[in-house]
Parts: sequence; structure tokens; C-alpha cells
Amino acid sequence: MKTLEQIESRTPISSLPFTITNSGSYYFVKNMTSTGHGVVVQTDHVDIDMCGFKIQGDYDFADKGLYLNGLTNDSIQSVRIHNGRVTGFGYACYAKNVESCVLQ
Repeated sequence: MKTLEQIESRTPISSLPFTITNSGSYYFVKNMTSTGHGVVVQTDHVDIDMCGFKIQGDYDFADKGLYLNGLTNDSIQSVRIHNGRVTGFGYACYAKNVESCVLQ
């Protein structure tokens, strides 16, 4: 019998804020709200499937819904975020020091 990890190897995102520091695939499990940044990506090779869900901010215009935050001397590469909506943030998506990013 296969383990759950063998069947679903992606990491669930079930609350915000959520910071990604490990490469891999992630997926949303529900609509979510945040009083700060939503999802912060700080590493390469990340795929986030929002699964048709949305993230909602609290209308603090300093916050970023999707924050791709590369280091000054080391950019983030190969990030894909797809299949969802972002609303109520100052920036829906803010990408700093990023290469090869796809938003769908």
C-alpha cells in the first residue's frame, strides 16, 4: 500500500502567512485571509497550485499577497504560481530579484 506522501507529494498550504524556504510543490486547501504578507517565497524551484482558491488581505497597502523575495546577491529562479486569485493587498504579487517566474 502506498503512503499518503507517495500519493500526494505536494505540501499543503492551509494558513497564512506562509513562508517557503524549501524547493518543491505546494497547494492551497481553502480560501484564506492574512493580516500580513500572504505567501513569501525565498527559494528556487517552487510550484504553487492555488487550486482555484483565493487569498484575501486586510487592505494594508504595505502587504504583498505573493512575495517572491530573492536575496540581493542571489536571485530566485523557476517559480510558478497558478490557478487562484489574490485580493486586498497593496501588491497582489511583488517580485524582488527573481528570474524565470510564471504567474497564471
